[in-house]
Amino acid sequence: MRTFLFAVFLLLVFAPAHPTPAQTIDPEAAFERIDDESSGTLGVYMYDQASGTEYTHNADRDWYLASTVKIPLAIAVLQRVEDGELSLDDTVTLRESDFVDGPIGAGRY
Repeated sequence: MRTFLFAVFLLLVFAPAHPTPAQTIDPEAAFERIDDESSGTLGVYMYDQASGTEYTHNADRDWYLASTVKIPLAIAVLQRVEDGELSLDDTVTLRESDFVDGPIGAGRY
């Protein structure tokens, strides 16, 4: 999982925003190369809004997203704070029914 996240980070940081013809890369070939060179399994879905082109690599697999769920959860909470529905000082109590299964029982904590 760390290899996957690191690979995505590298793609996001080092991929040019507007490549010139000399900088144009084949995303699917790049995904394949990263996947082949890593010990993990890479899964990518990328949509180019400018051209409407979709690029995928292992996108048809089911993936356990683990901690990545924290990002949309944080966005939702902060939107409620911005809308005045919540405060960052509010206490949230979790019930047993709020927990879901995770890898190696991580959802129990």
